[in-house]
Amino acid sequence: MNSDHVASPPKARVAAQIQVVLLAGFAMSQHHLEKYRGLYGQFGVAGSEGVVPGLACMTVPRLCDRYAKRLAERLDRGQGPLVLHVFSGAVWIYFALNQFASAGLRRRIVGIVFESTPLDVQAEQFGRFAAWFAGRRYRPAWSRPFVPYRRVVGISARWEARNRAWMRAIPVWVQVLAIHSRQDPVADANYIQRYLDTLASLGCGVSALTLDSARHCLAIRDEPASYRAALGGWLARLYPAPSRPDIAEASTPAKRLGRSLPAPADAVSTEPS
Repeated sequence: MNSDHVASPPKARVAAQIQVVLLAGFAMSQHHLEKYRGLYGQFGVAGSEGVVPGLACMTVPRLCDRYAKRLAERLDRGQGPLVLHVFSGAVWIYFALNQFASAGLRRRIVGIVFESTPLDVQAEQFGRFAAWFAGRRYRPAWSRPFVPYRRVVGISARWEARNRAWMRAIPVWVQVLAIHSRQDPVADANYIQRYLDTLASLGCGVSALTLDSARHCLAIRDEPASYRAALGGWLARLYPAPSRPDIAEASTPAKRLGRSLPAPADAVSTEPS
């Protein structure tokens, strides 16, 4: 784990020329990312890029690490502050990228948007995705094939402990926005909330837009007004832009979580289960 939690905030946070990198989640393509790139453009963001890792890179630990290392090397060649918008299963690539990134790249990442994520790594989580992808209602039988699958691909107790530690290793200066739904058939809203509480207890600035019935990674369609207001308000706090009223006048800002909330008893832990 890196020591970013004791470092001072980066000067890059005051810059307005933020670049956005969108990490596509399960079953997403470049086409799906275009509407998000368009929205960021309306908010005055200087540039955005969509990245589609592929299913194997999000579910096989060794491939996830390899992809994250390559992405970190590529992003390290850029300049200026970055926002990463992470969807669904791509969250595991972000957690790995945060570890493999150089100190300079970590300090350039000033904001993270977690959308319909983070996800757990248990067999049930994979089963819920499989059922959702097939357009079926989840039942425990959907999870059974993923018990041996986890062993085959290397999701061991040791890897899970490492992953939990990496989940907590978000640099303290990074501002977090979480967008998720209570009725998401894939992502567990309670799991996400415990994670956000944990980050807040570590001193991260955390905001959340929790919706009642938006579909997995489709809040931008199901709740467009709330989505636009939450993202725009968060960006306005990230880099104040008085010349852009479309950002500054967001009418429904996301809920701000306290910076000193105690972590619940079952919050994400760094200890092996």
